Amino acid sequence: MILLVVVGLIMNLSTSYITSEYKYNDGLFFFKKHLFYSVAGFVLMTILSFINYRILKKFVFIAFAFSFVCLVLVLVAGHGSHGAKRWLGIGPLNFQPVEIAKYSIVLFLANYYTKHKEAEASYLKGIIVPCLFIAPMLLLILKQPNYSAIMLLSATVFFMMLAAGVKWRYLIYTALPVVPGLIYVLLSGKYRADRVQTFLDPFKDVGGEGYQVVQSFLAFHSGGFWGTGLGGSIQKLNYLPEAHNDFIFSIIVEENGFIGALIVVGLFFFLIYRGMRVAIRSRDDFARLLAFGITALIACQAIVNFFVVTGLGPATGVPLPFVSYGGTALIIFLGSIGVLLNISRSIEK
Repeated sequence: MILLVVVGLIMNLSTSYITSEYKYNDGLFFFKKHLFYSVAGFVLMTILSFINYRILKKFVFIAFAFSFVCLVLVLVAGHGSHGAKRWLGIGPLNFQPVEIAKYSIVLFLANYYTKHKEAEASYLKGIIVPCLFIAPMLLLILKQPNYSAIMLLSATVFFMMLAAGVKWRYLIYTALPVVPGLIYVLLSGKYRADRVQTFLDPFKDVGGEGYQVVQSFLAFHSGGFWGTGLGGSIQKLNYLPEAHNDFIFSIIVEENGFIGALIVVGLFFFLIYRGMRVAIRSRDDFARLLAFGITALIACQAIVNFFVVTGLGPATGVPLPFVSYGGTALIIFLGSIGVLLNISRSIEK
């Protein structure tokens, strides 16, 4: 995890320097902010690593209610861009409530299935009841709109239910009507339908919807096996817009080549493996489900980002955990690692 954060710091400096100099007359503008978020995240991670994870049970509904209220406030008084409201400002603090909501749902499910162990054998208690709590929050996220978060949370909830022991057939019964509904939502709006069409053929609209993906392809092609060297990217010169965000992996590959890509992907696989190992070794059901949910969320988000930048999935705003520039997401991800560390420490004891 530390190596991924270091990679993120180095690549944010390399990727955003020229953009920062042009926009803010300070080449270190984005780097300094990212460094601040990284330090804040490490502080939160350290604190949570020494706080017994069992205490989190007491804050399940507080965290859930806080997330819900923040999501409502985003729709009422939030701000954003490109027709989407995703940010909430409280004084000088701006954050994305959806990032907090992701982990409040994970915490809620871990607590729920621990308290209701009979739920795994019941369709009502295993799926219907927890979904009644989660659905209103997902609808609020849908109203922003933030379809990528909906997909990530849906996948995470599915895997957590599976880990909790909910029967396969119950999950299939639920997925049969839900999946077509999600497909309809994705294709119902022109903007979303265009993105799906772009995914199928990004070169059909090179100057429009397919622009970012095509520029990402060019970055991969330029990188080759060894890369152009740190600072040698051409695509970051505003050919790939805001490359330090969701498409930072493209610049990593361009400057560090296939070797750099292999190292970053390998670090994620190792991190996910360690997270799953912590979950499997946990004898406490709450710790097991919490560790599994945290790891599943990190894994799903990383995989979706890799799919998007390589053209294997429709373009969507999903940052690469620990690496992409960001505030709320980076701090929350680092905090979740603190919880994993605490669970791991309890296993060793």
